[in-house]
Amino acid sequence: MEEFSRQAAALAPQLTAWRRDLHRFPEKAWTEFRTASLIARHLQDTGWRICLGREALKRELPEFVPDEKSLAAEQARAVAEGADPSLVERMSGGHTALWADLPCSDGAGPLLAFRFDTDAVTIDESLSPEHRPRREGFASCRPGVMHACGHDGHTAIGLGLAELLPRFAEELRGTVRLIFQPAEEGGGGAGPMLAAGAVRDVNFLVGLHVG
Repeated sequence: MEEFSRQAAALAPQLTAWRRDLHRFPEKAWTEFRTASLIARHLQDTGWRICLGREALKRELPEFVPDEKSLAAEQARAVAEGADPSLVERMSGGHTALWADLPCSDGAGPLLAFRFDTDAVTIDESLSPEHRPRREGFASCRPGVMHACGHDGHTAIGLGLAELLPRFAEELRGTVRLIFQPAEEGGGGAGPMLAAGAVRDVNFLVGLHVG
């Protein structure tokens, strides 16, 4: 734990950079294409086995999902903002959920899951020059959409665990799962993920909220 804490502390500047990037590019429920693309790419690059898109959500999505034209526009917007086009394509239709597994040691042992939410809310960010994100250049670039509930921080924490845990996989037993849920803000994102098996066979589930 001492070494884990040391490496986590060393990761602090990267955590800040991730969180500020996510804060600058917030995405509403079921349109988290850029966010999920960045998460999926990082998980793949650090050795996690990912479950993405239609595999991570049951087929019947809630009525809150935007119409096809709106979703197509959001996908194009996400790609223009740096999302991986091939990953965005896998999430077409609003399937912006994902989870990823890391087998530790020989894989024998419990399945421990951590859950993070990824969506923003429909609210304008402050235009005051004294507002810190505005002052330091990472305020939302999307009028009417903002990470006002901390999900940029939650996602950054998940990315940090994705970076750190593989380094210690040989010292752990069982499997670790990272669950990234879209549409937490009244959009019904949890149900379709449960139906797809996001927490099937999970022995311990950790949730958090920054405050």
